[in-house]
Amino acid sequence: MCVNVRDGCSPHHMLLACYRIIDQAQSVLGEIR
Repeated sequence: MCVNVRDGCSPHHMLLACYRIIDQAQSVLGEIR
């Protein structure tokens, strides 16, 4: 998903989206613990 630049998004935008997803996942995992 992160490497796919085919949908017209700039690589920088995709990176920000990936970081946001990772951040959310980490916070969710932290809540589970």
